Amino acid sequence: MKSLRIIFILIVTLLLVIFSVQNAEPTCIAFLGFEAELSKSILMLLCVAVGSIFTMLAFLPGLIRKKKKQPETTSEPPTAND
Repeated sequence: MKSLRIIFILIVTLLLVIFSVQNAEPTCIAFLGFEAELSKSILMLLCVAVGSIFTMLAFLPGLIRKKKKQPETTSEPPTAND
């Protein structure tokens, strides 16, 4: 099972390297007066990271509400009163 995980990680890494090599051309970016020249692969990685952060922030209020609604449980073991 552990060897399958390592093989999967190696395949994903190889695909990411191939993607980065094929998208290495620089691209000019201008946003709110900020200008930069980045490779397409770095730009896509930044977009995925920012999108992931926004997605987590969007789900955060629902998770907090769900956690507040759950009753608190104690982890004390039951005692025998014989």
